[in-house]
Amino acid sequence: MKNRIRKAFHETGTSHRRQVQIQSLNREIGFLEEELQSLEVIQPASKCCKEIDDYVTSNSDPLIPVMIHGKKIIRALVELWSPLTISHNLPPM
Repeated sequence: MKNRIRKAFHETGTSHRRQVQIQSLNREIGFLEEELQSLEVIQPASKCCKEIDDYVTSNSDPLIPVMIHGKKIIRALVELWSPLTISHNLPPM
C-alpha cells in the first residue's frame, strides 16, 4: 500500500514538473516568434554598413591629414590658411 502511494505521488510530481517545463518552453517559443517578427521588418545590417561606407568615402574628414608634396597636412588647416595657393593641390573631397 505504501509503495503504491509513493509511486502515485512520484508520478503526480513528475507530471506536474513536465507541465511546468512545457509551459516554460511554450513561453520561450512565444518570445522567439515575437523576436523573429520584429527582425523581419529591420533592414539587414550589411545595407546599413554599405550606406555608412558610401557616405564616409564620399565625404572625407577635414581633420584627417593628407599628403601634399610629401608632407602630411591637415586639409581643414590648409583650406583656412591659404585657400588660393595650396588648396588647389589638395586631392578632391
